[in-house]
Amino acid sequence: MSRFRFSASDAALSGFRFIGREPRTILVWAGVLFLYEVVYGLLVVTLAHDKLSAVQTFRETNSTDPEAALAMLPTISPLLLLTFVALLFVAAVTFAAAYRAQLEPEPDKWGHLRVGHDELRFAALILIWIALSVGASLIITFFTALLSSLGQALPPIIALPYIVLLIVAAIAAFIYPLVRLSLSMPMTYADAHVRLLESWKPTRGHFWPLLGAYLLAGIMILLLLFAVWSVVAVIAAVIAVLVHFPITALSGLFQRDTSSLAAYFSPLSIVAALLNSGAWAASLAIFCAPVAEAYRSLQEGEAQAAEF
Repeated sequence: MSRFRFSASDAALSGFRFIGREPRTILVWAGVLFLYEVVYGLLVVTLAHDKLSAVQTFRETNSTDPEAALAMLPTISPLLLLTFVALLFVAAVTFAAAYRAQLEPEPDKWGHLRVGHDELRFAALILIWIALSVGASLIITFFTALLSSLGQALPPIIALPYIVLLIVAAIAAFIYPLVRLSLSMPMTYADAHVRLLESWKPTRGHFWPLLGAYLLAGIMILLLLFAVWSVVAVIAAVIAVLVHFPITALSGLFQRDTSSLAAYFSPLSIVAALLNSGAWAASLAIFCAPVAEAYRSLQEGEAQAAEF
């Protein structure tokens, strides 16, 4: 086992230190995310406006009538494919930039953003992560439902703790491999090869500190998003009252109106997109920093162990 030493709380706060150290990088990321909102909105509203209502119907139908939703797929598949490819591209570019900035902290006026081999490897890794996550979710859900149905024959005094333990076990079965494989992104960047299972061995024995760091970082992200949107909602509500603007129209802050280009690019929607972009750019740093910190600590531990 490597000499892996790092503080979960310190690692969770490393994202804020990064933001304070490289505010320009966060602004660049926010600009890229805002540009994505603009370009994607133009493409969707102008080229696929007639399919947006079908997508909404598909989402509503999928939870109530899967067979009917499946029949709708040929109609909306081009839009879904466009959305997936766009999100994959943005995710690969921004995650690669985040780990490049963390692992090679040299000044970069373009926010460490590139489009090259690193981004292709990150796109491949994200696809693998999606496939494994979906597959694991289906398997865990199946066995949880099966074991839950078997537990219905138990006496009530035993059935309740049985169900609680089953739920805890299902959550653990999903979270444990996620944490053990969590160093795949920094390893993929550092090794210039797609890494996933290679993260399993070095994280052995370090599950709890890693989980603690990730949970704290997740809480920080939620608090950040809550604070940003609380402030925005209050300010928007005050302005609406002062100018006699309907409060109901403020829903555009939280859900973009794709009925037309004018609605999509309304002043309120633009403000929402700018704030969204800034919040998610900061969240990216807060999310990736603990993982990079863990990877650096692991490397330092292995280097120290090699000296003895």
